[in-house]
Amino acid sequence: FTAEFVYSEAAQLLRSDGRPTAVFAGGTAMLAAVLRAIRDVGLRVPEDVSVIAGADSELALLHTPAISAVRWQHDQLGAAAARFLLGRVGKPDAKLQRMVFPTEFILRESCGPAPS
Repeated sequence: FTAEFVYSEAAQLLRSDGRPTAVFAGGTAMLAAVLRAIRDVGLRVPEDVSVIAGADSELALLHTPAISAVRWQHDQLGAAAARFLLGRVGKPDAKLQRMVFPTEFILRESCGPAPS
């Protein structure tokens, strides 16, 4: 997803009759695009829409209000993905694996009750 695509889709969704009361932005570029769309549509965080970032970042921390985020270890995920890929090379019938990584939810000021 490009930032412009995310911005366009978020703005369209936020202008719709059934607009969401909360948005989960997958990454830093997506978070920036979603926050810009919220601003440009004339909505406020968290009064009109709650926002959660899919990864903690400086943008999430420095935005006013600070954005709630999911914190996880990128290096652990990358290392596990590399091990998984190397283990499957040449073994197309290898058993699927389920991987679970520890996460932490960081509640900041961007979440509030759904507007009435």
